[in-house]
Amino acid sequence: MGDKPNRFFVFFVFSFYFGWVTAQETIQVNYRNTPLKKVLLDVEAKTPLLVSYSEELVSNYRISIQEENISLDDLFEFLEQETDLRFERIGQNQIIVSQPKTTSSVCGYLFDLLTKEALPYATLVIQGTTKGFTTDDTGYFTIENEDISTGILVQYVGYADRVLFMGGVDGSDCKPIFLNPKAESLQEVVVQSYLTRGIDKGRDGSLILNSEEQGVLPGLVEPDVFQSVQWVPGITSVGETVSDIQIRGGSADQNLVLFDGIKMYNTGHFFGMVSIFNPNVTTGATLFKGGADAEYGERISGVIDIRGETQIPERTSYGLGLNGTQLDAFVKAQLSESVGLVVSGRRSHGDFGNVNSPTFEAISEKVFQNTVVGESNGEETELEGEDDLFFYDAHIKLLVKPSERDSMYLSGLLTKNDLNFRLRDDGDLITDVLTSQNEGLGFNWSGTKGKRWFHTLSGYYSNYKSDYQNRFLEDDAPTEENFRSNSVKDLGLNANLRYELNSRHSLKLGYQWVQNQVLYQLNQMEIGNAEDAVNETSNTKNTTHSLYGTYTFRPLNRGLVGIGF
Repeated sequence: MGDKPNRFFVFFVFSFYFGWVTAQETIQVNYRNTPLKKVLLDVEAKTPLLVSYSEELVSNYRISIQEENISLDDLFEFLEQETDLRFERIGQNQIIVSQPKTTSSVCGYLFDLLTKEALPYATLVIQGTTKGFTTDDTGYFTIENEDISTGILVQYVGYADRVLFMGGVDGSDCKPIFLNPKAESLQEVVVQSYLTRGIDKGRDGSLILNSEEQGVLPGLVEPDVFQSVQWVPGITSVGETVSDIQIRGGSADQNLVLFDGIKMYNTGHFFGMVSIFNPNVTTGATLFKGGADAEYGERISGVIDIRGETQIPERTSYGLGLNGTQLDAFVKAQLSESVGLVVSGRRSHGDFGNVNSPTFEAISEKVFQNTVVGESNGEETELEGEDDLFFYDAHIKLLVKPSERDSMYLSGLLTKNDLNFRLRDDGDLITDVLTSQNEGLGFNWSGTKGKRWFHTLSGYYSNYKSDYQNRFLEDDAPTEENFRSNSVKDLGLNANLRYELNSRHSLKLGYQWVQNQVLYQLNQMEIGNAEDAVNETSNTKNTTHSLYGTYTFRPLNRGLVGIGF
């Protein structure tokens, strides 16, 4: 207990001695019309002191003094006399420079430095406080009985801020004060997401969908391109299906739908309730609601260009999935540094064991709603139908990169829907059998020559077929049969060459060859009444040769102007 006072006494003596030595330390100074800021920096370099000050506060003072040995106290006392500033010691090694805290009354007029026009309603704030003032419509201001030693901050929209250090004046000595106009350059605003994450707007007016960034929309179990585009203004689906997309009021058959360059004539499983494109191998899509490139030709409504995998996988990956409607699997393999392979497949499980999931049953109820077939004693009779449905799709794609400037792919797609619907009323039976199938094959080779030439050679084969058979049976004996068959075979070749004149101008010329065949067949027959039988057949072939060209101008404002023929 007795040692503690002694230790405190030693510490107190040591602290007092250290402060006294610092205050009595002498330095050599030699300043001739030297800016005060440079003087303070020199003092900091020669001593352990740290001097805090405002740049504007010390900018108007110059010091002249020459001494071989002068104490720090005497030096700061001299500086106070020369500048009318306060040099206040805070702690052992901290000096704060400020103006004397005295109240003053000041006034002035604010003008534009270039035009000499008055600046009305400018804002003036005493620094370090919340006290603010404004100029009147002539640019005049007055501040009465306030401590303005910290400076007055003057702000006006379109002008550089200015800090004033003013002495007190009377009302007859209001000085003009000029502000310098300042041009503000706003940074470019880039829209990272359009509507929602994964849907962006391209420079050419198209909408770009990225499946990986987009994720799964509410109410869905997997990302679906056709469900996503329905979020875009101007695009709807009256039947709430993925195959009946209407763009700006056009019908579904007025849209051009491509998958890896393959022209598609049917885009949905289960009467359009499920997309035929496997999301595991679909990377995104480009959507044009109007004003598409002349290369797309043909359609008068919109274009939906869906992309499969575009890059060779960095490593082999695979996946298995199960949801309320289907089983799915995929494999993405790197065969070599320049060759990749993507294989995927899906199949519905509603026909396994006659046990359907709640999702499958909900979709079936929506598609096959209760059917009213007649009346009995003035009351409608509803009969429940039975249906067996399965669908599948398979996709394979070979990616090749023969050089740094060239890339190639070969893509194949196969989809099928098979429906067997039965409606029984006592001994009568109505059956409907509907099958639809897509076959497609696409090829693409694109690359660059030099820095300005870009070429593309692509081709596709598409075969869509739909068959429908309807039968009426009484006591298991057929009484009426109807058969309808539709098929579309489409074969196309496209070659184009694009030349970049510079970063803003480009020209593209191309040639397209398309050959298609449309077959329609209808048979209607009542058993025992051959005279009223109907047999219709239509087979149409068409070959088209097309030349197209596009000039594109990209102005500096990130817009785009395209003219095509």
